[in-house]
Amino acid sequence: MDNSSIESSCNRRSAGSRQGRAAVASSTHDATVSKRAARDVKRMAGMTRIGSGRLPVLMPDERTLHALLNLAKLHCTYAEFAAYFDVSIVTLRFFLSTHKKARDAVDMGRALGCIELRRAQHRLAETSATMAIWLGKQRLGQRDVLEARQVNEDGPARLASSAELEARLTQLAERLVCSSGAVIG
Repeated sequence: MDNSSIESSCNRRSAGSRQGRAAVASSTHDATVSKRAARDVKRMAGMTRIGSGRLPVLMPDERTLHALLNLAKLHCTYAEFAAYFDVSIVTLRFFLSTHKKARDAVDMGRALGCIELRRAQHRLAETSATMAIWLGKQRLGQRDVLEARQVNEDGPARLASSAELEARLTQLAERLVCSSGAVIG
């Protein structure tokens, strides 16, 4: 073979191998780009953490937020939330601290639960005197009127008027002054 034929065959082989390497590199690059794109889409959807690690157990999707709202309406504790989602309390607290929508769902659920409870109490107060009295004490500042009773040595207890009570207090104060020798006033 002459030099030109050797040179042309080397060029063909090197060109082919360059094309083959380029094709492999291109497919590898495409796979890397598609993995990155998929990871970026998952990150934007809140499905992965930035960096390495496994997918989170709880995600702030509609189903989870709806469950949080309904459990909070029932005034569930964090332990009950965690049991429902089959996670630890630490995981639940981390989830609530990192996702504002989840915290808002719990707060909204607790507020709605209070409203529902208040409605039920008012419905019950229409038929139950005890509930009406309790609500009056709790919400309206009403209270039971306590009457002072004086016990007489000569007979049964009777109601004392405010004038009688005042006179009795004055009498006791005078006794105290006389027995101690100090002047109050």
